[in-house]
Amino acid sequence: MDFIGNRKIWFTVSIVLVVFGLLLLGIRGLNFGIDFLGGSLLEYKFEEQVPLGEFQSLLTEHGLDGEGLVIQPSEQEDIHGILLRGPAFTVDEREELFSALEGEFGTVEVLRAETVWPTIGEELRWRAILALAVASVIIVGYISIRFEPKYAIAAIIALFHDVFIVLGFIYKV
Repeated sequence: MDFIGNRKIWFTVSIVLVVFGLLLLGIRGLNFGIDFLGGSLLEYKFEEQVPLGEFQSLLTEHGLDGEGLVIQPSEQEDIHGILLRGPAFTVDEREELFSALEGEFGTVEVLRAETVWPTIGEELRWRAILALAVASVIIVGYISIRFEPKYAIAAIIALFHDVFIVLGFIYKV
């Protein structure tokens, strides 16, 4: 393939992808998971498949259907499970939910129960951003010292180019 002969096309494609990545980053921001935002991840296993609507109704009855709660089928194959992701549940709320599930659906097994409180999540988020910033400065510094100036600038631009393109592709459109 003649990349040099078609460089205007490839520059255009590259610019479009970078702009797309920057737009998504500006519009949606970074997609932090429970580890960085705080919240709970609960996974339950049932003897038979439980309809998500019935599960949602049970949560509503007990006042546990908070904002931002995501209910989905379990990610594990060959089990009848439901996965909850959302705001942090207290120990009492988790016990109340477990009792309600047993009363409504029979035998219930807790496969996962993870909670990260928002304070810890915020600290982890800032430490991760700081680590990323320090690593970026070190990489840019090393490239600046190691290569001739015109090659260093091209290498640094290529690194940022790749990062912004990847940011554009990690979001579901």
